[in-house]
Amino acid sequence: MNRQALLAALSIAAPALGDDGTALPVLSHFCFEGDTLYAFNDIVCVVVGFETGLNLGLHGATLLGVLKATRSEEVEVKVKGSVATITGAGKSELPVLPAADFIFNIPDEEELLSSALGEEIRKGIEACLVSVAADSLRPEYNGVTLRITKTGVQLFSTDNVSATRVELKGKLAGRKEAALVLPKLAAELLLKLFSKEGTPRIRVTEKIAIVEFGGEPSVTLITKLLGTPSGKFDKVFADHEPKVLCELPEGIESEIEKALVLTARDSPRECFLMATVGELVVSAGSVKSLGKMKSSLKLAEKKLIGAANVNPEYVKRALPFADKFALNDERSLVFVDEAIGLTHIIAVVSTAKPAAEEDSTSGK
Repeated sequence: MNRQALLAALSIAAPALGDDGTALPVLSHFCFEGDTLYAFNDIVCVVVGFETGLNLGLHGATLLGVLKATRSEEVEVKVKGSVATITGAGKSELPVLPAADFIFNIPDEEELLSSALGEEIRKGIEACLVSVAADSLRPEYNGVTLRITKTGVQLFSTDNVSATRVELKGKLAGRKEAALVLPKLAAELLLKLFSKEGTPRIRVTEKIAIVEFGGEPSVTLITKLLGTPSGKFDKVFADHEPKVLCELPEGIESEIEKALVLTARDSPRECFLMATVGELVVSAGSVKSLGKMKSSLKLAEKKLIGAANVNPEYVKRALPFADKFALNDERSLVFVDEAIGLTHIIAVVSTAKPAAEEDSTSGK
């Protein structure tokens, strides 16, 4: 078989390989079943349509390394007993796991949602990943919450400093209401596979989501869904509903970059935003005496007035997904993109007067 084609197919499934230290060796192996190959861990499984005629398991990292080091364009895999011999320009022998060791079944459950996936959900998931953290005790921190209703789907995520909501009302419709969490790894893989040809389709049950991608080779992503998330999202977004929205001012990206440089060694990082009549002042100062900055940007909306002290790293993450913003005085910075139904909230950092706001001529 063609070595490069095999490598390409294995590379698609590789992100689902588990660690070598796992109690189940199969989780760190590729499984070959005739016309498919796959890898799975305790969260996701990636199945790739690729004809090999094999029916066994091979250690993932070792197989990838051998194939990458092989010089021949074509390779042949022969199995004798518990050894697979790979021949190309040379010969390598790898131990095999019998196919019977690979136990992977898709549960037969009622579908809550079955639909084609469009560009809007790709953008929504990508935006929500900005706010995903890691907290084993809070499932909504570990991925993107899908709230399924009969009129649409809402996506939520939070890391306890920022929160993101994307409303896809009317674009996806569920058969039954539910709230489930798509794990971060699965969300990242979904985005990566979205570039494949064809329109992906998703099926969601109470415990798993299955996304089928078209193109060659065919790919299926299967993921567990995490436990029931918190139902407090609605209140959070209602409490931070923006009163006055304004288009993002030209040049804000570069000013935030300056703030990031100056606060690189600070914890927490702080950037002060203050909107007056038609003007946004961006300032930051390092507590470690690395310098300070203060810039003024023109605002299109003169009614926007307020101030917020925020972590510039969070601002940088959110900027690519928004075209408008709002300030909830000393409470939050809010970004919005009405085209995709996006609202993104960044909580303020409680602090003393920013260093960049001090009188530099006072000598204090």
